[in-house]
Formats: sequence, structure tokens, C-alpha cells
Amino acid sequence: MRLIIILILMVPFTLALEITEIMYNPGSSLGGNYNEWVEIYSDSEIDLTNYKINGKDFDDITINNEYLIIAEDIDKFEEFFGDNNSIIDEGYKIVDSTSSSLNDKGDMINLSDGFNEVIINYNNDFGDGNGKSIEFFNGSWIESLDVKGTPGKGREEGNEINVILEIIEDIPEIISVEIIPDELDLEGVQI
Repeated sequence: MRLIIILILMVPFTLALEITEIMYNPGSSLGGNYNEWVEIYSDSEIDLTNYKINGKDFDDITINNEYLIIAEDIDKFEEFFGDNNSIIDEGYKIVDSTSSSLNDKGDMINLSDGFNEVIINYNNDFGDGNGKSIEFFNGSWIESLDVKGTPGKGREEGNEINVILEIIEDIPEIISVEIIPDELDLEGVQI
């Protein structure tokens, strides 16, 4: 009698999909709450058919190594964040969500197809009505450097000069200067 052993390996599945930017409270100058959006990114091909954001449907689409904007109103998004030519031609994909309003005081965002999900929590420490989004950068949520955020672009890593000043009796004193990356060409830069 022969004994056959079948070994099944369970390899953990990692979803290559992440929420990278949120405009949860754009403020009235950028169209108000009807102009909220969420940016997602995938570094591999993912069919987003059957995905929902906070339980609300959005258009079926496949993304592959690119950004996708899930906007509450595509036309308003194009008017305020695109090039206002009524054509979505900014180099990223955009889909319309069905009334997926975001809470201005902070909330949870759940991007799911019923099996796989990406869940993030945000609060209103940054980007609260000032026209700036919040971006996931180097493992943390931070306020965008740009008014209107960076939809479809992601935050460029590096090329930063951070200067920390301390002001004592109206006299500024430079405490530290951080240059990222170290090999950044600083020719012509003045502090």
C-alpha cells in the first residue's frame, strides 16, 4: 500500500492597494463638501470591480501601477482640481462614487470588495477646510504641501529642506537644518 502525502502551502496574500491621499474637507473655495475625494494607488494590476468605499459603489475599473481618484462629483473635481477643460486628461484615472461623503471631523475609510479591504482612520488635525489634503507619506498621514493636494501624483519623496527656528525675544535662531536626500544639489539655495 502506498501513502501519498499532499502538502498544501498557505502563502499569505498581500493586497497591493493603498489609500494614499484624502481631501475630506476642501473648504468652500474648492467646492465644499461636494468636492471630496480619495486617492488610491496600486503597484500591480488590480480589478476594482465589486469594490466599495465605505459601503458605497463606484465605477468598475482596473488599475495597474497608477493612481485612481474616487470623487464624489467628477465634473466638480475637474473644475477645481483638474485643468478645467471638462475632459479628464490629467494622467490619472478618476471614477464617480455614489454619495460617499466624508466626515469633516475625522472618520474611517473602508475600501473593500467583501474579501480584501484597506481600512484607514483619519482625523481633522490637518487639512481641515484650508484647501489642503492629507497624504500618506513615509508611513504617516501628513498635510499636503500644496493647496488642492496632489491628486494623481503622490507626494514626491525627497528634495526637502527643513529648517527649525527658535525665536527668542524677536530674534530668530536656526536650531537645525535637515536636507533630504543627503546628496541633494544645493547650488543656489539660500537659507
